[in-house]
Parts: sequence; structure tokens; C-alpha cells
Amino acid sequence: MAPALARRLFGARQIHSGPKIKKNPAHMALLIARHGEREDYVDTEGFYKSDWGVERPWDPKLTEEGKWQARELGKRVKLEVERRGLKPVTKVLTSPLVRCVQTAVEANKALGVEELCVEEGVVEALCENWFRTWSVPGANAQWGGPPTCRMGVAVPEADLHPLAVDGPVSVWIPTLDQLKGWFPGVKFSGTYSSVLPMREKPYKWARPEHLESEAPKRCTEAGSSVHQRFPDETVLVLTHGGPTQFTYCGLTGDPVEPPLSFTSLTMLIPRKNDTDGSIKWEAPIVGCCKHISREKADSA
Repeated sequence: MAPALARRLFGARQIHSGPKIKKNPAHMALLIARHGEREDYVDTEGFYKSDWGVERPWDPKLTEEGKWQARELGKRVKLEVERRGLKPVTKVLTSPLVRCVQTAVEANKALGVEELCVEEGVVEALCENWFRTWSVPGANAQWGGPPTCRMGVAVPEADLHPLAVDGPVSVWIPTLDQLKGWFPGVKFSGTYSSVLPMREKPYKWARPEHLESEAPKRCTEAGSSVHQRFPDETVLVLTHGGPTQFTYCGLTGDPVEPPLSFTSLTMLIPRKNDTDGSIKWEAPIVGCCKHISREKADSA
């Protein structure tokens, strides 16, 4: 989808501007953002004919516009954290898919976190809709499949991309060594372990991740687990559209999935009930993408 169209479609719900959060050294914030513009949405045919697209058709890179969006996202994150009196971002977690890693790399230029942490638990929903974006005949990166092979259309396994047939998830998730090779100037944490490891999950074409049940539960659990592991830190998570929505809805209890553009930012703040110890999540920012408007208004 072209960035201008994305802004027109998804620009309405930009940001919830609540009262300024008082400074609290022990306060935790979870910031979740979608990746930047991906190249297969802009030049689908060119991507699938490229060496990278042939080798990894499920794992497109960012466009130059997407990299710019990611840098602006980093600036927005820094601005929002400072204006709300939160601690600076100390952890940057990213889905292992390359478009998210690139977004993390570019966003971190404004944040200066020493190393990136690869979190498998926030990878894209590995559901049938996703498989149809890249593995069916005529695949064109469209969620749910191309017009000739939408959801519900039977596809013989012989007609599928061979890497969709067998699984497991490790087929599609790059290793840390691969990422280090693709991003030679970037420092990745060698000690961080995913809160929800995904590599050995058995998902494949014949047994995809369930979009309505397993994926939302997994993303909600990942968000909660990040909070438990880093209870006193400000954490930025770079992920995908679906996981961003699933995490927001799962943690806040809001049943309405917010519309998201590229690099849309959501901020979640956990509040502990002193009576029973339960956690209630507030969302002072939901789906903010003003940082990628060419008429940026940092006062929003």
C-alpha cells in the first residue's frame, strides 16, 4: 500500500493525549510500533523477481520511505517518553523478520540503546492469511491471498511454495548469526532469550497458527511477559500490524482493534491495583502516526 494512501486511510485515529504522567523512577512503559513501509507493497513484481524475494518471499525489506518512517518513529518515541516524564528507553525488542529489524535499527538512531534484542514472541501471525501472502500461486503480498487465490480457495500442496509445506517456524525466522551477517554494524544481544520462543512451533500450511485464538493469546502473553521481565524499564517493541493490535486489545481489554499505518505507535502503561495486585493497562497513545506526516506537528 502506498504511504500516501495509508495515511489517508489510517490517519484518523492518531493519538490519545491524556494528562502528563508524573515522573516516577520505578514506572514501566511498553511502547509497541508496527514496522515501516515494506518493499513488496510498493513494487510487488520487482520484489518477487529480486534475489531476496526469490529466497525469502515472506520476509520483505523496507523501502527508503520505510527507513525514513522508522527514523521519525524513533524521534517520536523519544519525544513522548520525555514529555511524559518516563525513563529513557533501555530495551529495544524486535520481531526477527527483517522489516522489523530494519525498523528497530533506524528508530534506535534517535534512542541510542546499546544493543537490540530479538523477540520471537512478537513475530507476525503465522496464520493461513499470512501463508497466502507469499506461498500460493500468484501471491502478491496481499493479506489473505491474491484475487485468484483468496481464503477458501483450495490449493494442492504441490502448487505451494515448498517452504510453506513442512515447517517448523524456524524455516522462516532468521537465526542470530544470519541477522549479524545482514546487519554487520548492529549489535544484537547474545544473552537475551525470547519471552515466547517460536522457532520450534509446528505451524505450517496444513496447521497454521489460528488467527482468532492462538495469535492474539500469544501476543498478549508476550506483552505481559515483557512487563514481568522488565518491570522498571521503558521498552520499545517493533512488530507487525496484527500483533500490535492483538497486544493492545489483549492487555487493555478494548475489543476494538485500532487502525494502524506504518510505524504507528502505541504506548501502554501498567497500573497496579494496591488492593488485589492486579494490573490494569492504560493506553495514553494508540496508533499515533503523526511522525510520518510530511506536515509533522510535534505539539500533538
